[in-house]
Amino acid sequence: MIPGNVYSVLVSAAELALHFLSMTVLFMVLGVILVELIVALKFVDKIAVIARPLTNFAHLSDECGTGTSFIAAFVSPTSANSMLAAFYNDKIIKKKELFIASMMTSFPAIVMHWRPMLPILIPLLGVTGIIYYFHINARRVDKDFAHNVGW
Repeated sequence: MIPGNVYSVLVSAAELALHFLSMTVLFMVLGVILVELIVALKFVDKIAVIARPLTNFAHLSDECGTGTSFIAAFVSPTSANSMLAAFYNDKIIKKKELFIASMMTSFPAIVMHWRPMLPILIPLLGVTGIIYYFHINARRVDKDFAHNVGW
């Protein structure tokens, strides 16, 4: 038999967990619906104009030329790499295009890591924070490039 105090703590924890779960599932469903709406209304094609000069310069095929993986990398680098892997596994793009597109999507992935650092480093450390911020990110760019190329 569970004592009354422990029982109330367990019930309270379960209620709190269900509340957070319901909020998480709600936002996941809304996110999926929003992304499907964006794709259905062909907003991706309008956004792809941003990435098209880069993909054209790299001589990538139309699948990579739309820039969907590049644009997706700003939201989720994992999904961008999954798109490229699916293109390669389905023989839509060649290995050379996979490497180039993978390197291109590493830049948005790095930018996504910058966002949480800036509001903390700069107010707390000032100029030192800015120097540290650019130093850390320059090392990250080198490391990601070496990883993508296989060095």
